[in-house]
Amino acid sequence: MMKSIRSRFMRSTRYVFIFTFVLITGFILYSVYYSQVQSEDQQELSNRTEQLSGLHDEVVSFFLHVRTYYAFLEEDDLEIVNQGINSVDRRLTRIQRLDLTPNEEIYVSNVASFFNDYVSVNLPQALDFVEAEDYEGLREYGESGINEQIDALIEEGETIRVLSQEEERQSYQNTIFISDVLTFVAIGVGVILILLVYFLGLRLFRQIIPPIEELTGASEDLASGKFVTITAKRRDDELGRLTDSFYKMARVLQDNEEELVSQNEELTAQQQALEETLVNEQIERERVSKYNLLNQAMSTNLDKKSLVSTIFGYLNDSFPVDKSMLLLLDDLDYRAMGKTSTAIEHWQHGDKTEVLLRLEKESVYVVARDSSEAELGVAERPLMSFDLYAAVRSAEGAIVAIYTATKIGREFSKEEVQNIGAMVNHVGLGLERVMIYDLVAEDKKRNQDILDNVNEGLQYIDEHGKLVQDNRAMKQLVYLHEDTWLDDLAASVKDPEPVITFFREFADGTFEGVKSQQYQLLSDKNERVINVYGATVYDEGEKEKLGTVFVHRDMTREHELDTMKSELVSTVSHELRTPLSSVLGFTELLMTKELKPERQKKYLETIYKEAQRLTNLINDFLDLQRMESGKQSYEKSLFPVGSLIMDVMQQFRMEKKHRLSFKDEAYHTEVFADRDRMYQVLNNLISNAIKFSPEGGEIVLRLKNVGSDVVISVADEGLGIPAKALPTLFNKFTRIDQSDRRKIGGTGLGLAITQEIVEYHHGTIWVDSEEGKGSTFYVSLPLEDEAVINKTIKKGEGHVVMIEDDTSLALLLSEELKANGFNVVHHVNPAHAYEDIVKNPPEAIVVDLMLGEAMSGWDLIGQLKESKETSAIPIIISSAMDRSEEKIKAFGVEQYLTKPYPPHKLSATLMQYVQQNEGYVLFPEELDS
Repeated sequence: MMKSIRSRFMRSTRYVFIFTFVLITGFILYSVYYSQVQSEDQQELSNRTEQLSGLHDEVVSFFLHVRTYYAFLEEDDLEIVNQGINSVDRRLTRIQRLDLTPNEEIYVSNVASFFNDYVSVNLPQALDFVEAEDYEGLREYGESGINEQIDALIEEGETIRVLSQEEERQSYQNTIFISDVLTFVAIGVGVILILLVYFLGLRLFRQIIPPIEELTGASEDLASGKFVTITAKRRDDELGRLTDSFYKMARVLQDNEEELVSQNEELTAQQQALEETLVNEQIERERVSKYNLLNQAMSTNLDKKSLVSTIFGYLNDSFPVDKSMLLLLDDLDYRAMGKTSTAIEHWQHGDKTEVLLRLEKESVYVVARDSSEAELGVAERPLMSFDLYAAVRSAEGAIVAIYTATKIGREFSKEEVQNIGAMVNHVGLGLERVMIYDLVAEDKKRNQDILDNVNEGLQYIDEHGKLVQDNRAMKQLVYLHEDTWLDDLAASVKDPEPVITFFREFADGTFEGVKSQQYQLLSDKNERVINVYGATVYDEGEKEKLGTVFVHRDMTREHELDTMKSELVSTVSHELRTPLSSVLGFTELLMTKELKPERQKKYLETIYKEAQRLTNLINDFLDLQRMESGKQSYEKSLFPVGSLIMDVMQQFRMEKKHRLSFKDEAYHTEVFADRDRMYQVLNNLISNAIKFSPEGGEIVLRLKNVGSDVVISVADEGLGIPAKALPTLFNKFTRIDQSDRRKIGGTGLGLAITQEIVEYHHGTIWVDSEEGKGSTFYVSLPLEDEAVINKTIKKGEGHVVMIEDDTSLALLLSEELKANGFNVVHHVNPAHAYEDIVKNPPEAIVVDLMLGEAMSGWDLIGQLKESKETSAIPIIISSAMDRSEEKIKAFGVEQYLTKPYPPHKLSATLMQYVQQNEGYVLFPEELDS
C-alpha cells in the first residue's frame, strides 16, 4: 500500500490544530471571565468612591452656604442650604444600598446621625439667632463646639475619600498586574505553538527536500545536455513515482535530442529571413504612416505654426541630414535644426536674390563647398559639405518658403534630391491653404474688432433666424446663445410679447425692410431703455435675402433725461406754486383789508418765510448747476468735524418731537474742507432725518475713525427707504413716490447736492436702510494728517453724556475726555438728554447750569437724583454761576468748582469719582492761571 505524503501531513496538521484550538480557547475563556469579574469589581468600587466623594462635597457645600448665609443674609444661600438638605438625604439613601467598608459605614453613619441632629436642632437655633440679628448669641453658639464637630466631620469625609481613591488606585494596579501576567502567558503559549509548528515542518521537510534536490540536479543536467543518472530509491510515496517518471522522460529526451538540433538549425535560418523581411516592411509601414499623418495634418490643421513644425519634423525624419532649416518668406517664420543663431539670422534677413533666381529655374539644386572649421569638428582632414536648396511653391507656382539642408562629408544621392523635391512641392499646397486661412481669419478678426468698437449692440441672423454674429456691446446688454437667442432676449426684457413679435417678423420672413422697436431691458441694478431697429440684408448681385441685422442702442440716458425733465417741471411747479400762493394770498390781504399790527406782522413773517423758502429752492438749483459745470467755488480750511456737528445741532435744539444726540467716538477729527459746504451737508442730512420721521423718535449723530478716514453717520427711526429706491437715491429730482411720503415736500436735490460736495472733498456717502425701520446715512472724509492716526489712545473707560450749549467749550472738554479713554455723547436739549441717560446710563454726566428757559441744569440734576436708575451716576457741573449754598445742601455737593478751569482738572476729577459710583455732584474748582 502506497504511503501518501499528503495524508501524513494532514494528520500531523490536524493534531497540531486540535491542540492549538484547545489551548487558545481555554486561555481566551479564562481571560474573558477574569476581565468581566475585574470590571464588575472596578465599576462597583468606582461607584462607591464617586458616591462618597459626592457626599463629602455636598456636606462641605452645605456648611459653606450655611456660614455664608450667617455672614451676608443672602436669600440665594438659604435656598441652596434647603436644597442641600434634600441632596444630602438622597445621597445617603443611595450610599446605604452599597457594599461599604467598615470605616465607610462608620463615616456614613456619623454623617447621617450628625446631619439629622444638625438640621432638626442646631440649624433652626442658628437661623433664629440670624433672623433676630443676635450675632453675639450666634458667636456663643458657634463656640459651643458645633463648629469643631462640623470640621471633624469634614476632615473625616476627606480621609474617607482619600482612602476610597487609594483603594480604587490599588484595584487598578492589581488589574494591570494580572493583565501583564495574562499577556506573558499568551506570549508563552504563542512561542510553544511556533516551536511545535517548526519541529513538525522540519520533520516533513527532511522527508521531502533531499529527493527534490536530487531531481533538481538531474533536471539541470538534462537541460544542459549532460547524461542523467538517478539512484533508485525504494519509496512508496509520490516522490518515488515522480523519480521513476522523470528517469523515463530523460531517456526519451536524450534519444530525440540530435533530431531536434538539426531541425532547429533549419528553423533558425528561416526565422532570420522572415525577420529581415519584417524589418523592411516595418520601415515602409512607418514611412507610409508618417506620410499619412503629414497629409492629415495638412488637411485638418489650420494653425500655421503647428503645421510648419509638423512639415519640418517630417522632412528631418524622412531625410537624415546634419543641418536643416525651413524659412517662410511672408513673415520670415522658420524652423531650424543644427544651426547657430548667427547662421539663422544671416539666412533669415540676408540677401536671397541669387537663390530665388536659381530656384525659379530649378526647384531643387545642390551646392558643394569646403566645410568650415566648426563643421569639421574633430575631423583630421578637410571635408566637403553639400548644401541643398528646395523651393516650396503655391498652386500658382509662387515660392512661399525655402527648405535648406546640409550634409557634411556625405553627398545627396540623386534619389534623395528627387524625393525632397517631390515632397516640398506636396507640402506647398498645405502651407498655402493655411496662409489663406490666416488671411481670412485676420480679416474676420478685423471686422469683429470694428464691430466690437461700435457703441451700439449689433446682431446678425441668417435667413432661417439663426444667430450668426454679434458684437461686444450686444454681449454686454444680453448674452445670446446661437439657437436660443430669442428666448434669452425675451427672458431679459420687460413686457416681452411686442419684442418677440418684432424679431419673429424678421426671422420668419413675414417682414422685409427697416423697422424699429423700443423695449426695457432688466438688469441687476436697474432697468435700461433700448431702442432696436432691424434692416433686411440682401445679396446685391442676386437681390436675394441673406439675413437681418439688428442695431440695439441704449437710450437709457435720453429716457432718464426726458423723465428728469418731466419730474423737474412737476417738482418746480409744485414747489414754486405753494410758497407763491402764500405770498400772493397774504399780500392781497395786506393790500385789500385793514388789519391789526399784530396780524400784519404775522402775515409779513409768513411772506418772508415763504420768500426764504423760494430763495433756498433757487439756491439749490444754482448750487447743483455750478457743481455740475465745475464752477462751484470752495474755501477750504482745517477744522475739527466735532465742532461743526455741534454747531449744526444748535439749529435744531428747539425740535420737540425728535431727540437729537451726538456720540463722539473719534480721536482724530480734523479735515481740510469747506466748512460752510460741510455745514450744508450735515444740515441736509439732519433735515431729511427729521422730515422723514413724521412720528418723531431719536436721531443719533455718530463720529468715529475708520482707517485713515473720519466717518459721520446720521441715524433716524423714520419711514426708511424701499430697497428698489436705493440705487437711484442720490440722483437729481429723485423722490420716493409712496402714499406716506407724498405729503412730505422737497425738490429731490438735497442728496444730489450732498453727494457732489462730499465727492469733491474726496469722500464717500452711502446709506443703510430698511423700509419701516429708519435709515442711516454715512459720510466718510479723509483726515488731514494720516500720521497721527496710529497714535496710542487710552481706551475702555465707557461713555460720558455732556449737556453744554457752548460749542467751543464742549469741544474742548470732549477732546480732553476722549484722550482719557471716554466716548462722549452730546445733547443740546436737557429733556432729551434725560431720556437718553435713562435708556443708556453713562459712567458720568457733564452738565451746564444755564441751558435755557424750559429746563435748567439744576432741574435736570434734580430729575436724575430722584430717579433710582440714575441717582448713582456721578455728575460734573460745568458752569460759571456762583456758589449756591441752597443747591449745594439740597443735592449733597462734595466740592464746589467754578469756571474757568483747565480741562485736565475735569478729567482728573472724573477719573477719581467715576469708579466710586456714589452719585456725587461735583463742581470743577477755580484755579489760578
